[in-house]
Amino acid sequence: MIMQLTPLQLASRLLRPQIFLRLTAPFMLALAVHGGLRTPSVSVIAAIISLGLMWMAATSWNDLSDCGADPINVKDDPGRPLARGETSRSALRTLAAGAVAASLAVAWFDGTGVGVVMLGVTGIAATYSLRPFRLGSRRYAPYPALGMAYGAAPYLLAVAAMHLTPS
Repeated sequence: MIMQLTPLQLASRLLRPQIFLRLTAPFMLALAVHGGLRTPSVSVIAAIISLGLMWMAATSWNDLSDCGADPINVKDDPGRPLARGETSRSALRTLAAGAVAASLAVAWFDGTGVGVVMLGVTGIAATYSLRPFRLGSRRYAPYPALGMAYGAAPYLLAVAAMHLTPS
């Protein structure tokens, strides 16, 4: 029997740092292109925290969605605690709900721009893994969703955090 994870251990596993770092590349690119690296702000820090929290929710939803296949395909992956028997579906649902609430609260902390982008990110994450859409399990649908989630959304989030407007 594998030991059950504490809530903090579960959150750190679901952040999947090696993949989350990929999300930060377009975020950092936007900061570099638009001058945000010169003067980091509370808004930028809040935006990256919000993105990390939403990423935890998205990975929770994805693990719940894939709970039938994951114990076969990725049972030895430490980033898949449900497949390894280290957590329950209930714990993942609770963590996802808390992460979404915290992510949106942090996003709206600084104003509308970051909040609106994070609402969009929430929509992408939910439609990718949750019923009735489950885009991740459809033939071609995952690709645009993943492109938005891994590229466009982090870039737009950084732009919104810098309070830039299209010119």
